[in-house]
Amino acid sequence: MLAQVTRRLGLRRDERCFQATHQRAELDLLIVRGRHRDGFECAEAPDVTPSMRITMRDLRLDELVAVPGGEE
Repeated sequence: MLAQVTRRLGLRRDERCFQATHQRAELDLLIVRGRHRDGFECAEAPDVTPSMRITMRDLRLDELVAVPGGEE
């Protein structure tokens, strides 16, 4: 999933990273382009979890996309 998002968005290496917060919330992909901050999380279900809320707040994300796992 991370490679597909990277290719589709045309991300440079310096625009993407893995991130974890002090409260141990993890984010699979953080994209920073200028002042805009987007997060991508591989998720089994599209529900917003407490960890996602912490990550959004701590990393000051503009958007968080939960990408469901699977073949497609």
